[in-house]
Amino acid sequence: MRVRLRELSWTSTVQCGRNKHVSELSVLGGAFSWAISLVLLRPLTLRHAPFQIAAVRIMAPAIIFVLVVTASGRWNEVADMSLSTVAAILGAAVLGVGAGEVLVISAVPRIGPSRAYALASSYPLFAALLAITLFGETLTVSAGVGALMTVAGAAMLSIELTPKPGFDFYSQWGFRASMGAALALLAAMLFALDLNLLTFALAEVSPEILNAVRMPVAMLGLHTAALVTGKRFALVSLGRRDSVIALGSGFIALVLGGYLFLVGIQQVGAARGGALSATAPVFVLILSMIFLRERPGYPAIAGLLSSVVGVGLITIG
Repeated sequence: MRVRLRELSWTSTVQCGRNKHVSELSVLGGAFSWAISLVLLRPLTLRHAPFQIAAVRIMAPAIIFVLVVTASGRWNEVADMSLSTVAAILGAAVLGVGAGEVLVISAVPRIGPSRAYALASSYPLFAALLAITLFGETLTVSAGVGALMTVAGAAMLSIELTPKPGFDFYSQWGFRASMGAALALLAAMLFALDLNLLTFALAEVSPEILNAVRMPVAMLGLHTAALVTGKRFALVSLGRRDSVIALGSGFIALVLGGYLFLVGIQQVGAARGGALSATAPVFVLILSMIFLRERPGYPAIAGLLSSVVGVGLITIG
């Protein structure tokens, strides 16, 4: 009997370990989807206002998740949610896919997509602090070191090794660039709050139900803001071609990537999941090298290696 109990215990441990690794891969898949989305959005950020881009981008996930929940007849689960879960989802809608996305898009024209996303990807540090202090999550030493290495690697990806001819750092990095950096760091703080609110809500509802509420609320807010600031509907402002690009970006990032990320953090938690998602700038660098023919400097290569080692330490921890 004791042997049988030991076998069952060992089997459960192995299964738990497998589930954890699958969840970690799910978070990494979400980060890769976000990177693809950012590369697609690069040209749009130079032609359109942030609210217009974000409003059109969120339409695809808002419609898709509502259709999924409607087709499966699960709206009763929304009605059964506690008030605290509803508040967490509404807060996540405002902070994450609402204000956070707009701030990152606003930072891109000021400091470039690589720097903007690298600075915004510092949010796992804020998320880990909140998760540990507010929700009692714990990190092992190796996972903590891995989180720091991953975020540090993301920051190193934003360093430009060889300045352009005539480049003067102090004259080039003026008010416009400082504002871009401030917007990206503020987005990181909002993403950290968003992540912990999502983790809290996922203790009661599934990712599909969460997104069926979160995405339409964010879409309504973003379209209202786009109409007020631009005096035109977002789809009209972007035009047919750019609207298709924005919708495709939203599907990749917020439907595919968002779902993978939410499924992953259900198992690994906000602290570890946030650190793993900080690999998104690494994927941005790789995709830019392949499709945009960008050549990274030595700091970017070092950042790439730091992020890879950091992910390994988080996985082991």
